[in-house]
Amino acid sequence: MTAELDIIHRPSTDIVDGSRFVTSINMESPEGAIDAYNALSDAEDIRDHLGEKLAIVDFAAEPTEIEDENGEVVTAIRTVLIDKDGNAYQSCSDQLVRSLNRLFVMLGTPDTWKKPVNLVITDELSAKKRHFFKVRAVK
Repeated sequence: MTAELDIIHRPSTDIVDGSRFVTSINMESPEGAIDAYNALSDAEDIRDHLGEKLAIVDFAAEPTEIEDENGEVVTAIRTVLIDKDGNAYQSCSDQLVRSLNRLFVMLGTPDTWKKPVNLVITDELSAKKRHFFKVRAVK
């Protein structure tokens, strides 16, 4: 492990803040580190799974750079959700980060959950006609 890796295992309003890599995957073993690496490497675009019920068991988030709508390079947070079958879904959505932080405050982080939490993510349109992801926890 490197000194740059900061693993967080507690509920907080700022679990995902874009300043460091965070994950709920236990990376104290080589197997756990490999699971985290593979989730980050193999993640599918979450937009390809909108409206699906995702049984989430883990997450990871890391700072990254993307181009905004004006072609400017900006800092963003790449969030990866991992389901009970090991499938990973990624996005750089700010709204997804805000929703997950809220969820983690209310339910704790995935490493504290007794069973998967089902999430349904949809693409919504704001009053200003901007797209955003709406995250709903479902039974």
